[in-house]
Amino acid sequence: MAELETEIEANKFSIEKIEDDKNAMLFYTGFPDAKIFYSFYVYLSQKIEKLNYWRGRNEAGDSVPGYQGKKKPGKKRTLTGKEELFIVLVRLKVGLFVRDLSDRFHISQGHLSKIFTTWINFLLYELQELFPFPSQKMTRQNMPEEFKDYATT
Repeated sequence: MAELETEIEANKFSIEKIEDDKNAMLFYTGFPDAKIFYSFYVYLSQKIEKLNYWRGRNEAGDSVPGYQGKKKPGKKRTLTGKEELFIVLVRLKVGLFVRDLSDRFHISQGHLSKIFTTWINFLLYELQELFPFPSQKMTRQNMPEEFKDYATT
């Protein structure tokens, strides 16, 4: 049984499998090398431990982290925070389908969707100060003349 688990783990897609290949890092994550990926992960790491995972639109849980707790609520993670970040970056950069990624990481499609939704909300919350999204008013004021006829599309 241990041999089978080792073989399954060896076939799992991971950051460790591509971290020495700069072309693969750029292709799958958008980061030019593993050092930058790991620096980004370290920047987020303390807050990752406290993520409240998305449980659906009608559930009380908010996927933006509550930082007051000592650890994340709920059951233990299936994947590490590093693996979850890698999944999100791969999905954003390469556009792999949920089914493809769930097969590559040996998790259910529902679990992968929950991870992805949680992380998208988390990254929006954490990075909005670094990369502010302009207001609709500001966008319209700075819109090129050619686009003004189509301002509402």
